[in-house]
Amino acid sequence: MASRIFASKAIFAAALITAAWMQSACAQQPTPPLETPTHDPDAPRRVGGAVLPPTLIKSVEPKYPHNDLSRPANGQTVVVVALVVDRKGHPTNIHIDRSGGDAFDKNAMEAVSRYLFKPATLNGQPVSVTIDIVVRFQISKS
Repeated sequence: MASRIFASKAIFAAALITAAWMQSACAQQPTPPLETPTHDPDAPRRVGGAVLPPTLIKSVEPKYPHNDLSRPANGQTVVVVALVVDRKGHPTNIHIDRSGGDAFDKNAMEAVSRYLFKPATLNGQPVSVTIDIVVRFQISKS
């Protein structure tokens, strides 16, 4: 029992010495100055806070692929398209975030590539942002 108490005291003493050494070592190093993070004006941002979302000006209806291999049983398919709306309001870096099948994905990307937006803004200035667009395909009942 005495050896356990001695070992515990030795470990505690070593911890105190280590903490004192670290404190003195940290005190000797100068603190780096705080820097204001710079952000590349062309790098896409996330919408939120002071970044206001883009406004859709023009959309294009996607073509429903009418081949038997891509037709879902319920007549509905959803594709989620991720993209960057640049500072001029044009969609760029378009890719599929959630697939509805090759034919649906291709038609969704073609439609979304022709969209036009009023750009997102930060403090009144246009900025590029990343967004997701949900494209719904529905068989018309005619």
